Amino acid sequence: MPTLRGWIATGVAAGLIVLWIALGEELLGAGGLLLALAVIGNLIYTRRTLPAIRLGRRVTPRQLHAGQRAIVHVTLATDRKVRHIHVEDSVDHLGSARFVAGDVDAGRPVGARYEVMCHRRGVYSVGPATTRVLDPLR
Repeated sequence: MPTLRGWIATGVAAGLIVLWIALGEELLGAGGLLLALAVIGNLIYTRRTLPAIRLGRRVTPRQLHAGQRAIVHVTLATDRKVRHIHVEDSVDHLGSARFVAGDVDAGRPVGARYEVMCHRRGVYSVGPATTRVLDPLR
């Protein structure tokens, strides 16, 4: 699924191609086709290079009282070198933790941690975590 920039580029390419057909100007057609090929090429590149990302989480301590803090340790590993992985981990009723892993090498997991302050009694669900990987065109 293209991003907003991808949809905008697709719309501009379609508009240039329509103008080329309507006006007969070859440069409009060339620009539209070049932009359409760039979007298609980026989609193919993104689909073929999607990494397998493994995300692990450990919460310590597992039980606590209202007003205490828990520490969540997140471990991220991939099957190949990946740049700029955006991770968002949500916690019920408290919000979410966001961080960016700059460079993750294959076989070398990276870790992050964040604290959760439990203000009320009850069960808190941690997760699910979502990850985003940026392609060369962002």
